[in-house]
Amino acid sequence: MWPTHTPLKPKNFNPVKATPPFYMELKDDGYRFTISVYKGVLQVMMSGTRINHVNKVKRHLPAWVYQLPEQSVVECEFFLPEKPASLVPSAIKGTIPDILSINAFAIPFYHGTDVRDLDYHLMNSLIATVTGKAPEFQVVPTMPDLSALEAMAKLRRVEGFVLKERGYANWWKVKIEHTADLKVSGLQGGRGKYFGKVGAVILQDGTGREVGTAGGFDDATRFAITEKDIGRICEIKYQYITEHGKLRHGRFKRWREDKDVAEVIAYG
Repeated sequence: MWPTHTPLKPKNFNPVKATPPFYMELKDDGYRFTISVYKGVLQVMMSGTRINHVNKVKRHLPAWVYQLPEQSVVECEFFLPEKPASLVPSAIKGTIPDILSINAFAIPFYHGTDVRDLDYHLMNSLIATVTGKAPEFQVVPTMPDLSALEAMAKLRRVEGFVLKERGYANWWKVKIEHTADLKVSGLQGGRGKYFGKVGAVILQDGTGREVGTAGGFDDATRFAITEKDIGRICEIKYQYITEHGKLRHGRFKRWREDKDVAEVIAYG
């Protein structure tokens, strides 16, 4: 990957800091990849991790990838239409026969030139020139109604939307989230700066089946959690349920002292 490049990540939509108009793009339910050519080597990165053997993804890559000029970076979403993102790694490994769809949404560097300062329309034109397809977008001239966007995302069965102010700056994300009340069945240790602390709670549904984990605590909650909390009911946020009945991107919201185990539902 381009050695000086850190991919731009959209922030959660903040109406105080965001400034319309926005260019709204669909957020496919997939994995973010970075494809680059540097010193003659084609590199494919998934979530910041280099895929050492490009042959693993070769069958999924469109022809334009092999025509990228030297010192170019293209950011894409790899996804399976109408299927959850959790199947993307399986498609890459070849354990399922599906061919991934790839949508490019940004080109921060092209032929050694830093083009991150392009306005939105020029960035889209460059993407169309390089890949043959520009991102679809809708102009949102004023502050959006977030509840209406969430309803639209559910209707179109997408993960959410990205609201862009420029081609490669001031990106805001609006994602669909669901909530659930689940039982804490165990604790998972933290990593990095949270080593020695609780990293996540392990969750069970009403049948006693493990359905995933949830983190995302504030520090006060994280430091207060002990094994005595096993068996308590908590409310969590999540994006969706995978094909294996697991919650994707579970985040702790609050304890539910008003709930008991009998009120915890079953998923799957």
